Order: sequence, then C-alpha cells, then structure tokens
Amino acid sequence: MLLTSSAAQNIIGPGPAPADLIAEKSMRYSLESFNSSSYYATGRNADEVMLNDPGVELIAQYYKEKYSANITIIPTLDLKVGIPLDHLTRIKDNIALARKQPGEYRVAFIVGITHSTPIIYMKENNKEAVLIAGTKGAKLSDKDLAALQVSPEVPIYMVQNPRQTDFVSCHTDAVIFGKDATGKNSEQHYLVPNLLSRLEARSINAEHYKIAMLPDELLKTSQLPAFVKEHKEQEDIQVHQHGNKPETLNAFRARYTKPVFINEKKDEIMFQGKFQTSNDFLEKYRGDDNFTEKNFNNYLREKGLKFIDIIEIQFYVNELEKAAGQKLTSVERENFVVGAKEAFKSNTDLDNPRLHTWAIQFLNDRLTSATSLKCASNQ
Repeated sequence: MLLTSSAAQNIIGPGPAPADLIAEKSMRYSLESFNSSSYYATGRNADEVMLNDPGVELIAQYYKEKYSANITIIPTLDLKVGIPLDHLTRIKDNIALARKQPGEYRVAFIVGITHSTPIIYMKENNKEAVLIAGTKGAKLSDKDLAALQVSPEVPIYMVQNPRQTDFVSCHTDAVIFGKDATGKNSEQHYLVPNLLSRLEARSINAEHYKIAMLPDELLKTSQLPAFVKEHKEQEDIQVHQHGNKPETLNAFRARYTKPVFINEKKDEIMFQGKFQTSNDFLEKYRGDDNFTEKNFNNYLREKGLKFIDIIEIQFYVNELEKAAGQKLTSVERENFVVGAKEAFKSNTDLDNPRLHTWAIQFLNDRLTSATSLKCASNQ
C-alpha cells in the first residue's frame, strides 16, 4: 500500500471516518505540478530534446529503479567542452570514496550543464580503472590527468575521437552511457560484462593514459559510423533485447538509421524536414544537386523524445513518495507507470502536466484504501 495506517491517520485524523469525510480530506491533499521547462527544452517543432541537470537526475533515478544503475550528477556552469580543473578534483574525491566499496563496483559521474561528459569508475577482479567517454572526444592535459589520478594503480582510459554530430544530444548520450556501463539485468549481472578486462585487452598505451576502445554495448549511441567501425569488437554479440528478439550492434543500429541530406557548401544537415519522415520531403531533396544523401543514426534523438515521458513519470513518483513519507513498492510503481502511459495516450499537450490528474487519483485511491483498512481494524 502507498500509505501505512499511521500515515493515513495523520492526514485523515484518528478513529473511524465516514467515506465522504475521507474523500473530502483526501481530495484536499495535492501534489506539486510538473513544469517541463525545469527539466528539458524542445526544438521548435518538439522534434528534439535538450536535457538539463534536473532532467538528467530524474532519468538517473528512473534507471536506478529499473536497472540498478549507479549515476551521480556533478553540475558545472562551464561553457567549454572541457572539464574544469576543480570538477576533476571533485570527481577524484568521489572516486576515492568509490574505491572503498567492497567487491565489484561501478559508478558513472556525469559532469556538465552545457556539455555532459560521462566518467566511469570501475572495480573488477581486484583491478580498478577510470573511463572518460565524452561525446566530443577527450584530450586532457597532464595537469588535468594529475587532478583526476587517484593512484598509479588506477589507470585512466580515454575515448579520444568524437561520436556526436548534433548540438543537443550529449546529455542524452551521457545518461544512457552511464546506465549501460553501470546498470544490471534482472539477474543482477552487469549489462556490460567484464568491462574493465575488455577495455584493458584492446586499449592503446599513451604517455599518461590509455586510449580506450569501447565494447559493442557502449557503441549504441554513436552518431558516427566511422567511430563504430573503429571501436567495434570482432565477434558479433548481443547488445540489446528487442521484444523477444536479441539484437547485435549492427541490427540495433540499422533499426535507428534514417536518411539525411547534407548541403556541403552551407554545412547544413536537413534531416527529413527537421526530423520529419514524409516521403515528399525525401523526394524533394533527393533530386537537389546541392544536397548529398547519407544515413544518420537517430537513436539519441528518438531516445531523447522518450525521455520526456520518463522525466514526468519519475517526477510524480517522487511527489507521491514525498506525500506518503515512504517509497512506493515495486507493484505500486509498476501500477503507476502503467496508468501513466495510458494518461499519455489521452493527453499529448507537452505544455500541460499530463500526469497530474492521474497522480492525484493514484494518491487518493491509496489514501482511501489505507484509511479504510484502519477503520475496519478498529471495528
């Protein structure tokens, strides 16, 4: 149940209560309304999503419940793609704490507001490592590396080349990368098994760090086929379960590949009419000599649009738990999510809190249920 009998009593009052009084007082119990602008911005046609730190935090919470993902957000107002020195020091301090965790352990730190960079600490088979995997590539100076190095026994792996081509998806990439790197399946096995040993086996030694070659499971988000080709492992392995069908990396990426048209002279990318899929648009630009047709991996954009729903769901889960003074059970959470998805179908207006009515109803139903049980026990 959402509310214990004592929690319900605090709201309804002691002793048995008539049904109309229960309904009257429960309806007075309200939740904060969701405001999308606090968590993300959308493109002019709501065709792309740029997350901000609070939005990333809600997705990280959602992934923690669903995949046991371990993601920590470290914000910064820095306007550069690089990571400020003081934030590298903060990450170093957090890594020092993570090293004290017993057994195998992974945690993803996401750094940045204007640009997000995932940094993974991992402990595996009595070995440790740090992986820096920014979407624009990372070439830290010796000073930066010194600020991040926790011990000579903890090597730093860096992804050097970029994998992002648009200007909005770094935040989406970072939280997905963090989920995939630290998340676990239903049997509590890591989604990416043997991550450290696989990095170790394929890395290239540089002077103060190791150039990382990512495993297939961490290549799903790349918008650049050349990056995937450079990093892909030799054997095809399952990287995703699509319904009842296991998918390799190639199959996964093929499902999200869409045509784009590039104007080389103006350095413009027209992606099906700014992320639209009409055949009329394709035919229009297919015959234009100024545009070259290429393929583009659309996974991050599509996932970003799905995050709109996830963010609002997690917002109201937090509000319900705040009102209840305790966490939802797994069954309650699942019931709320199922109802939320139905509510999304009937309300597609992103300018309004689409789940507010459903969340209030969910709270009131559980409140009435908890109070009714207490009333019955007193009879």
